[in-house]
Amino acid sequence: MAQPTAQPIPTRVSLSEARELVTQRYLSPALAEKLLVKWVDAGDVGWRYEYLENNSGISTETALNKFWRPVGLLINWEESRAARRVEPRTGEGARREMARMSVGPQPLYNFFVYGIRLAREDIERLVGYDEPASVAAAPPSASVAEPRMPPKDWFARAREQHGRRPRESLMDYAKRLHELMQNAPVTNVWLLKTVRRRLDDRPPRSRPQRGPRRR
Repeated sequence: MAQPTAQPIPTRVSLSEARELVTQRYLSPALAEKLLVKWVDAGDVGWRYEYLENNSGISTETALNKFWRPVGLLINWEESRAARRVEPRTGEGARREMARMSVGPQPLYNFFVYGIRLAREDIERLVGYDEPASVAAAPPSASVAEPRMPPKDWFARAREQHGRRPRESLMDYAKRLHELMQNAPVTNVWLLKTVRRRLDDRPPRSRPQRGPRRR
C-alpha cells in the first residue's frame, strides 16, 4: 500500500523578514508593507502567531476573521506584532454590550497579536522571487538614497525589469507599473492614463555601434 505523501512544512518568517523579501523585488519598503497586508488579508499568504491578547469582549475567532483589513490596523514590523480595535457586531445584544463597556474612556486598541510569522513560500510565489543573489551581488558602494530620475527613464527601465505577465491585459499591466511608480525615485509620477498610453509606444532599441571608417 502506497504511503501518503508528506506535505512540506512552510517556512515561517517574521514581518520584517517578509518585508525585506518583497522589497528586494519592488525596491520600496512602503509598497512592500502595503502588498503584504493586502495578500494576508486576501488569504494569499498564510500566517501564524505565538500568542494574542483579546480585550474586545468579542470571540477570538470573530476578531481574527477580518483582522488584516488595512483600515485601523497598527503594525510594528520590527517586533512582528499588530493591533486593532475590534467593535461588536450590530444588533440589540451588541448595543447592550457596548453600553456595558462604555463606562470610562475606551482604549484605542483592544486586540493584540504577537509573534506574527508569514509563509515564506507564499510570498516568493507572489513576487516571483528566486534567489537573493542579485541583491547580494550589488556593489557595496551603492548609495542608500537613490537619485531621482525623469519618469521616462524610469519607465523604460521598469518595462525591462517588470515585464508584462502572461494573459495580463495592458490596463492591468499599466496599473501594476503605476503602483510601482508611486514609490519610485522619480521627479514626478505620471497619471495612470499616461502610463497606459506610453505602453503603446515601442520600447527603444539600442543602435549597433559602428566601427571607424576606413580611408
